[in-house]
Amino acid sequence: MRMSIIGFAAIAVAFTFALAYAQGDKPPQSAQNQGASGTPVDKHGLTTEPSAAIRICTVSSNCAVKAIDIPTIAPRPEDVGSIDGMIKAWYDIVTVPKGTKPDWARDHTLYTPETRFLSTDLDKNGKIRGTIVDHTMYASGTTPETNGFFESEIHRITNRFGQTAHVYSTYESRHTKDGPVIARGVNSIELFNDGSRWWITYAQWDEERPGNPLPKELLP
Repeated sequence: MRMSIIGFAAIAVAFTFALAYAQGDKPPQSAQNQGASGTPVDKHGLTTEPSAAIRICTVSSNCAVKAIDIPTIAPRPEDVGSIDGMIKAWYDIVTVPKGTKPDWARDHTLYTPETRFLSTDLDKNGKIRGTIVDHTMYASGTTPETNGFFESEIHRITNRFGQTAHVYSTYESRHTKDGPVIARGVNSIELFNDGSRWWITYAQWDEERPGNPLPKELLP
């Protein structure tokens, strides 16, 4: 989905990588436990250093994307009243013709304030990396209106237990409604129902590429 659309590949160059974020928030080295290698660890002995393969860009982190103002509006009942409605809105909102911006205010109503997105891609050396953003910074750094962006779901697997659900949603992306497919991949979406509506609490996605084909169980 989404971030693999357009903007973040270019904006990634301007990111102040995960290390800058971590250095701004973690306590001084002297206040942390240290492992045998001298790296900071928590009380369980697990490292507290960020992964070198992960970049973080949230409103509270130190990244080079300027946050846009997203108005607060009431959610649409048809969006948040069912899992089907949530997934339909997920795709509808980012599907825009060239020159037309997504309705980020509507999009914002789908998520909790703490929701994070993780997009997987390859760096210039062909190594896997992940980029974590909150909704505000995702919307701030994504510009589907530049070339137009049409994304559609072609397959879905939903697992639900009680008030929680997980959706594996396979997608195809195009620049125009009937244009050639420019990308395929899978959105992995976590949802929670609070008794009155659904919320997306976390989402991550990865794209099909050489060495990473879509498996048959995630295809129609």
